[in-house]
Amino acid sequence: MIILLLALCLSLIVIIVLFFRNRCLIRTNTQTKLSEQKFKDMYYLLYDWLSIRQNRSCLLNWFRNRDYKSVAIYGMGELGEALFNELKESSDGTIDVKYGIDLYANQARTELYVYFPNEELPHADIIIVTPFMYYNGIKTAIEGKTSAEIVSLEDIIYDMLIESSEDNA
Repeated sequence: MIILLLALCLSLIVIIVLFFRNRCLIRTNTQTKLSEQKFKDMYYLLYDWLSIRQNRSCLLNWFRNRDYKSVAIYGMGELGEALFNELKESSDGTIDVKYGIDLYANQARTELYVYFPNEELPHADIIIVTPFMYYNGIKTAIEGKTSAEIVSLEDIIYDMLIESSEDNA
């Protein structure tokens, strides 16, 4: 009887361990797929951005053509830094990058002042969201804190590709 009870307890433990192991594997697999998609999306965005540059254009033209004078950048990771550097390097003073916004503002490595999203945000004509895969949630979270237009970097790149193809047609 004791042996049967021990075997039953051991079987139950094995079933519980296997159940949680499979749940962890499923969760990890889902997270891996999401990360893979995120990096694919970033790759294609950067490829399109490079194509724009190779056609002798830059993002600065997009801002000038729409009469934006001051810009804030949401997301100061790799894409945010790349955007900041392009605007800073190609700017003749007509576009002023005012500040950054990031969930990890205290860890941002940039010369810009970086605000947390829940802080009061100074005026800017436009806020560019660089983590474009989360654009809708970010826009919803900050649109009540600013009068700035909120646009994703992906939309800007897409607009420029369309404009570039129309110019070449």
